[in-house]
Amino acid sequence: MIICSRADFILLDEPFTHISPVQVETFKPLIKQCAKTKGIIVTDHQYYNVLDISDRIILLNNGATKAINSAADLVEYNYISGY
Repeated sequence: MIICSRADFILLDEPFTHISPVQVETFKPLIKQCAKTKGIIVTDHQYYNVLDISDRIILLNNGATKAINSAADLVEYNYISGY
């Protein structure tokens, strides 16, 4: 698995797609642990999982970047509807 490699940086493109909720909950701590020793970039539409594992989130929206601190920011930027 690439996350266990010796690479300094890893890009995970939609890592939570097509896996079961149990697998997601198993994978998230592994990502957090590996992020202590390497840079990890995650792209995913499942924002709630990204919020759980990230120490910094950047939303790319219409060619602009926006810092995200919570789900409320995603509502403000019209990425998700009110929750």
